[in-house]
Amino acid sequence: LASKSARRRLRRDATLVQVGDRSVHVEDTPASGRGAGRDFTVVLDAGLGMSSLSWSWVRDSITRSGVRVVTFDRPGLGRSPAQSGVPWLRRVDVLVEQMHEVLEKVGANKKLVLVGHSSSGMHVRLFAHRYPKQVAGLVLVDAANEQQLGHLEGSSVYNSYPPAQVTE
Repeated sequence: LASKSARRRLRRDATLVQVGDRSVHVEDTPASGRGAGRDFTVVLDAGLGMSSLSWSWVRDSITRSGVRVVTFDRPGLGRSPAQSGVPWLRRVDVLVEQMHEVLEKVGANKKLVLVGHSSSGMHVRLFAHRYPKQVAGLVLVDAANEQQLGHLEGSSVYNSYPPAQVTE
């Protein structure tokens, strides 16, 4: 159950985008306010186990400054439906490909400023490595890195984020 203030931050204009056999909740918030129409898009990627709701105040502030913002909930998290028998935790390369497909489907595929919090720092870095022509910049917020994974050996997180995939 969400608090009253959290429910107010839920956007009614969100949509579900089909990515392979999964549905992904996406909020594509157009720019507003002074400077609207700048030609880049900010993509906010929430940390491990978090939803796009964690970015709601940041998203609103950025859009008021005239910048389009895209947020999304990874499959099985937030308002993206879970798929029976499929864990929400995925390998970094799979997560990056899902993010790329989501962004392509909403037409956000150039001049991206990727913002990654916590484990999503690895996601946005790999995205930038794979799609450098689409990325204008990176913002890492208390970001994890692949060297930290050695401390998690044997855990589901370690198994889902193979270092060879992150550092390619």
